[in-house]
Amino acid sequence: MKAYSMDHRRRALRMCDAGRATREVARALDVSESWLRLLKQRRREDNTIGPRPSGGRRHWHFEPKHLRRLERWL
Repeated sequence: MKAYSMDHRRRALRMCDAGRATREVARALDVSESWLRLLKQRRREDNTIGPRPSGGRRHWHFEPKHLRRLERWL
């Protein structure tokens, strides 16, 4: 899933800053209320509204003793 654009984030925060309720803004912009609350919290605490980096790739490696055990099972 792609992150919301910076323009979309700024629009949501401007609407909230103008006094509109979180639920109202979420419905108007078709985002979840929880996402909007977290966005406002990140702006308040970290002074940032950009998307967080994606989780990246995980590399699963077997230790030699576990690899030998797996080979025996197969």
